[in-house]
Amino acid sequence: MDICANGSQSAKDALHQAAASLDEAASRTNLYAYTFLTVSLIIFARGRFFAKGNKLVRAPIVGAKLSIIARYYFFKHASDYIQGGYDKFKNTLFKLSGHDILVIPNKYVNELRNLPDHRLSSIQANIDVRLILCMDVTIVDRYMPIEAFHTVLRLVSHIAARHFVGFPLCRDEEWLSTAMKYTENAFRTIILIRLFPDWAKPFVSLFIPYAWKVSSALKKAQSIIVPVIKERRRAEAHRQGNASYQKPNDFLQWMMDEANEDDGQPNKLAHRLLILTLAAVHTTSMAATQALFDLSARPEYIEALYREVSQAVAEDGGFKKTTLTKMRKLDSFMRESQRLSPPSLRINLPTLIDIGEMLHRLTRFNTVGFKRAVKEPLTLSDGVQLPVSAHIMMPIYPIVVDPAITPDPHTFDGFRHYRQRLLPGESNKHQFATTDENNLHFGHGKFSCPGRFLASNTIKLMLSHLLLGYDFKLMEGEERPKNVHLHEYVFPDPKARIRIREKGDKGW
Repeated sequence: MDICANGSQSAKDALHQAAASLDEAASRTNLYAYTFLTVSLIIFARGRFFAKGNKLVRAPIVGAKLSIIARYYFFKHASDYIQGGYDKFKNTLFKLSGHDILVIPNKYVNELRNLPDHRLSSIQANIDVRLILCMDVTIVDRYMPIEAFHTVLRLVSHIAARHFVGFPLCRDEEWLSTAMKYTENAFRTIILIRLFPDWAKPFVSLFIPYAWKVSSALKKAQSIIVPVIKERRRAEAHRQGNASYQKPNDFLQWMMDEANEDDGQPNKLAHRLLILTLAAVHTTSMAATQALFDLSARPEYIEALYREVSQAVAEDGGFKKTTLTKMRKLDSFMRESQRLSPPSLRINLPTLIDIGEMLHRLTRFNTVGFKRAVKEPLTLSDGVQLPVSAHIMMPIYPIVVDPAITPDPHTFDGFRHYRQRLLPGESNKHQFATTDENNLHFGHGKFSCPGRFLASNTIKLMLSHLLLGYDFKLMEGEERPKNVHLHEYVFPDPKARIRIREKGDKGW
């Protein structure tokens, strides 16, 4: 009897426990459901009742309208959407990637380009150009394959380091490697995180390894640069009585001299130096690689360019700033290469401050922002209204391949712009670094990239040295490497190789 009673009691207890577990599970399920419902309602309400910026602008959306789907398809097929939008809405506004991107026609360029910063955000900066190479290219006298992009990236990094940190740090492998890792992982993070809505970016960035590497590279860079800054300040403080003291002449020293007490903190200066390196190196390396691919694929241009470079160097007795201005055919070739293989299919070129803010957030595993924003309500000349927080961009590539603007636009004509400069009154136009309403690769007016002259001279230096000292061509049986498209960005194939060898008799 006791055994039966005990068995019955055990069964009851088991049933009570099971019921309690079910109640707890049901409560937990309800909690999850309520939480999910609450979050969904908040997100819906935020989008429905607190819309701002681009969502307030009435304009057709090209592609999917649901943001999460639109971002994915734009990531994969941006060039098709941008060109399709331009073909349909060439003279009016349209949106891409849901409401993320508001594209406006270039007819508004001249009225927007010089608006003050408190109305349309912008910043200007400038960098003096010095024509000193900090390294040699060591290649044997027989053809050998190289990965073009990584070789060019290293060359441009050396040149930038010579400007920014001077000798001997420009040859320091640890610094060069750290700066390159920072740049590469920052862009990888930017590209990946753009797939997500703004509210999710702070959480998503916590799980992106590239973002971790950005922070790691920053800390490493600070450990390299901070001692240099302290030593420079110590040497300057004791310069009295030291006849051999000579203040360094590079961008790091300029920042040290001009910064106030807060901005002059060594860690902040090191961070800004990395930001500047990112801005200067990455897009310059892409443009230089594209030009090298185009030269390798079109050997018929090499002899004419070689003669022009040789003559310019001979006239000036070596490389000077004036030497580069004489390389008009090379400049034309570079511009044509950029016309058909731009770094971006739309205007959204970041300024140094924009990049700084973005990476400051990024290294704190936070969100990434847009670069151009309307800060006060704007009414354009034809009555189009742009609300606060609208992000405006312009289609770069569709404009330069529009037959109404460029004759035979899809044909590569390396000396197209050289011939245009021969026309009366056109000699100072149509250059790689000049801008106008139809050539927006570097922006225009107050939106012009301040580093475009440094980029132009860097690319000319690199290509002219290659033309004088090396032979190069595509890999056997291969065509020009195809570009890689991610979002609206256009990258040279990072794995593509060309063949290169040292000339038997260098022309310099």
